Amino acid sequence: MITKLLFKHFALLAGSLLSLSVYSNCNKSDIINGSIKDTVIIEGSDSMAKLLKAAAAEFKCFYPNVTIQVGEKGSKHGPIALTAQEAHIAAMSRVMNSDETQAFIDQHKSPPTKFRVAIDPIKIIVNASNPIDSISIQEIDAIFSDELKCGGTATIRRWDDLNIGYSGNINAVRRDSSSGTSGLFAKKAMCKGQYSTAAIELFSFPEMVNSVAQDKLAISYAPMHFKNSKIKAVSLNINGQIVDANARSAVSGRYPLSRTYNLYYNKANQLSSKADTLFLRFLRSRAGHKLIKKSGLIPLT
Repeated sequence: MITKLLFKHFALLAGSLLSLSVYSNCNKSDIINGSIKDTVIIEGSDSMAKLLKAAAAEFKCFYPNVTIQVGEKGSKHGPIALTAQEAHIAAMSRVMNSDETQAFIDQHKSPPTKFRVAIDPIKIIVNASNPIDSISIQEIDAIFSDELKCGGTATIRRWDDLNIGYSGNINAVRRDSSSGTSGLFAKKAMCKGQYSTAAIELFSFPEMVNSVAQDKLAISYAPMHFKNSKIKAVSLNINGQIVDANARSAVSGRYPLSRTYNLYYNKANQLSSKADTLFLRFLRSRAGHKLIKKSGLIPLT
């Protein structure tokens, strides 16, 4: 049950956040409560790490003696750490699956609470020198998988097969299985198919983006906020309609390669200081939403 003191904190926080500029330098006048001293441990999605680290730095302006530690081992590790009480919050770029939820229930007698943070479109990326402008889900599936579950008639292993005036073997670059994004891509871009053994497996999005930036024959995928001047995003061709990865198409549902950033926590075992609750409330504040937008994401209320 939220105490009157916590309500006072939220009211003060809301008022202060209206005038705060995101990523601003902290001033003493920003401090809401310097007496709360605690550490909040977050583990999970590396896709969410950049946003959460920025939010942690901003949050410290208001609660200078609260430390937010952000791990980025991958979505798979979030529920493991939460269940084992090695983290207060699990960060996941997908929904917690039934096995993960049941493991938590077996340990804690009730399911974890989900807190939705933002929507993130996953863009298809190629080297900036590649002339391709758009690609269909069937073509993506035929490049990354051998199973053709999305309706293609043959696998695609060369750029010549796409008739875009570009030649060479296609180097498909994928994330490892610990990533929530990897699973979402397999589900939505490969119609629940398996990755081809020919796909190059890497273990972080910076690695994937850099790989595509350096390889003129590569194709991969990445969260919308990952940028590099030597790569470009490729639009989706959905039944003849060209759809870009952006906020409008993601929110409307027109862009199918979108996912929700989620945080999970144990409502029955929160910190006595309420530092974890205060951090979650910050993400839903006006300043939190501004920070989320500046990170290239779409905030959820």
